Amino acid sequence: MPNVRGRAIAVRGDFVRERFGSEAWTAIQRRLPAALRALVAQPLDPAGWYPMELYDAVQRAIGEAHGTAGGALYEEMGAFSAERNAAPLYGAPGRDPFDFFKHAAELHAQLFDFGEMTVVQRPGGCMIELDYAGHASEAVCRSAVGFYRKCAEMNGARSVNVEVLACQARSDSTCLFKVTWRKIRRTISAPPATK
Repeated sequence: MPNVRGRAIAVRGDFVRERFGSEAWTAIQRRLPAALRALVAQPLDPAGWYPMELYDAVQRAIGEAHGTAGGALYEEMGAFSAERNAAPLYGAPGRDPFDFFKHAAELHAQLFDFGEMTVVQRPGGCMIELDYAGHASEAVCRSAVGFYRKCAEMNGARSVNVEVLACQARSDSTCLFKVTWRKIRRTISAPPATK
């Protein structure tokens, strides 16, 4: 059975509590099937392994309860997750965005015990390919869009665009994301000459 780290699920609970209140998280838990509800009734162990089914079900329940017009809420969850989890998982931000994503691909197994992630540099950005081994969903991929966008921004990218080119939830063989950005060049101006 495929599993995901507890920190990926716990941050969704943090998102709901901070954005909608603690009662909203309780309501989300009630939307889950009984077997999955029992897993989130206790505090989640950030380093523990939990079924991928729970990760997806929590995100879908949040979307159903609070609206997902165009996947915007899922993307906000993904961005929130990047703010909370990217540095602990992949190191402090500030490097080149492509280097960050390349490193994230190498550490994919820290968050998922299945599938693999490949990152290929392209002019103006990169392509990220994920094989969720048949466990992708629209909610998972839309939250990944927000996660990748925020991670690129945290690593100095501007005008970030993330496009889903393929998705296993739509019967594609893998999930493929095209991430593009502009980098702001940091220049140091010489002090004005004195006469």
